[in-house]
Amino acid sequence: MKLSDLLFQYDDNKTFVTFLDAAMENPYLYVEIKEENDFYNIVPKNLFLKALVVSSANLKLDKKLNIIEESCSCLQYYKKKNCIHILALYSLAIMILDKDLFDNEYEIYKNKKQKIMHNEILDSLFNIIRDSNPYFGQIHLVPIIEIIQNEYVLSIKIGYDKDYIVKDINEFIDATENNKVISYGQRLEFVHSYECFDDVSKDFYTFISNIITLGTQKFIKLKKSHILKILELYSNNQIIFKLQDELKPSIRQIIENADCKLILDQNKLFILPPNNSKLLVSGKNRAYFIDDNNIYFYYYKNELENKIYNYLFKINGNLAIDVNSDKFISSLLPLIRRNIEIKEEFFERYPIPNVKINTYLSYDKNVIYILPKIACSLDDRASPYIKELLNSYLDTIELIGFVKSNKNYALTDLEKQYMLLTSDLDNLKTYGEVYYDESIKNIKAKKSKRTSINVRYDVGLLDFSLLNDELSKEDIKLMLDAYHKNDKFVRLEDGSILEINEDHAKEIDDFLEDFNISILDIDNDIRKPLNYLLKLLNGVDSNVNMDNDVLKMISKIQGYKKSSFMPNKQYLPLLRNYQIEGFKWLKTLADFSFGGILADDMGLGKTLEIISFIDSDDEIKPSL
Repeated sequence: MKLSDLLFQYDDNKTFVTFLDAAMENPYLYVEIKEENDFYNIVPKNLFLKALVVSSANLKLDKKLNIIEESCSCLQYYKKKNCIHILALYSLAIMILDKDLFDNEYEIYKNKKQKIMHNEILDSLFNIIRDSNPYFGQIHLVPIIEIIQNEYVLSIKIGYDKDYIVKDINEFIDATENNKVISYGQRLEFVHSYECFDDVSKDFYTFISNIITLGTQKFIKLKKSHILKILELYSNNQIIFKLQDELKPSIRQIIENADCKLILDQNKLFILPPNNSKLLVSGKNRAYFIDDNNIYFYYYKNELENKIYNYLFKINGNLAIDVNSDKFISSLLPLIRRNIEIKEEFFERYPIPNVKINTYLSYDKNVIYILPKIACSLDDRASPYIKELLNSYLDTIELIGFVKSNKNYALTDLEKQYMLLTSDLDNLKTYGEVYYDESIKNIKAKKSKRTSINVRYDVGLLDFSLLNDELSKEDIKLMLDAYHKNDKFVRLEDGSILEINEDHAKEIDDFLEDFNISILDIDNDIRKPLNYLLKLLNGVDSNVNMDNDVLKMISKIQGYKKSSFMPNKQYLPLLRNYQIEGFKWLKTLADFSFGGILADDMGLGKTLEIISFIDSDDEIKPSL
């Protein structure tokens, strides 16, 4: 039998495969070949016996490298007259006596192994494709939403060219999860899988999988949030919907329509929906309306509009204002008037004084002050509307965070100061103009940017420096100190308020900790011994910049395997490749005057005991 056949026969034996891979580097370590007149005697060495856990084995080959005698002490050979030990001896003998023959047989073995493996893959792939569906990515799911006894329920249609009702949603999900076959009518039968569905249906399937409960069911009860999710998933697509007063469900297209308004007339504040449709449901980002053919969705322009729509939906889209017109006019109207359309008839019924509450902001000793000033005619000063309007204004500034201090309102909280400086102050502008004096114009609100770390080589030392286009080194210290206190904002030297980016702060803080650099030292020259170079070997964040000298040293250490360092030639035949690599690594470290610790687990120490880390041409001295 050829060597390639024998190798393949024991391919599943991990001990043999591992041994052969190791022995191919240096077969002389494992066997001794004694040549006689007409045969070769293959004798295993101690390393062979130890590696393959056998007490004795023997092999004789004739001059044509055929086996003429063999013996082994293992149980496998006793029972079957063949074992991995004989094969290992035979492989090493061929490897030494006829390297070309071994390489050729080993290549035949690898090709045979690859061919069988690839054939198994081809067979498996063929079976999977043969059993898979012709409906890949083409099956669609259509939601059916109905209002039954004031509750929303969901059922599902499934189809390709014709749609069928899913009679049991749990059975449908189980079939999809476990690749089972389900038939629908006479024209649709397939092995269910997630990949069968089109993109929208995949998202819908994931959604219903998360809300379904156990038990056989054709319908799923829906919450408001469920309806909103379905309508969002099927935007610009069709679903089936049935209102309470409709006889049967009908197909409706979900389309966007911006023709939606908030109207205030003399009697009420109300929603004017698109195309005279009915209110359906209102969510966080959209309002939905329905008519006989379509479901329209309207995107809210801002958060305030969102709140108005959500509350009006609770009362069927209409808020009667004549119930308490004074409160509406003084409290709510100033806040919402920019988001609504006011009819002239409203002003005819409710004459509103021409009054403004202007806002004046100032800054002193880390505190922002606010001073409201009422602007109106003398005739209007006695109007109760002004008092209600002022109360509403004061409520608004208290929500911002201002607290009454003597005759003024003061804002001391750092985070709320930042929010004030970065907001458009729409709530205050609904009452009148907003003015800033010079003191507050000079306060800046900043977002922290990444801090760069520069690393430079200088005569046996590493120089570190920090650079940030927005922050001084003292500001960086303030930022890190605040980060350690879990603060999100910090006031800088110039009075600016910085919003701390936690990731950026952690990045620089971790670096300083890794390199044993104190926060107190970052505004001074930072110099570290050259051995800190080793901390840069495993890669650094993109904000760390190194000069060419540092990069060259790192490249030299990382590329130690390609270095010219070699032990004395008389020891090369005794060393394996990984032992030579170990020598190069420690010699590279020594070249930088770095220390190294040699672990003995890999057998490096036993060989390198006699090799001191000196120049290759020097006399080799024992290093015990």
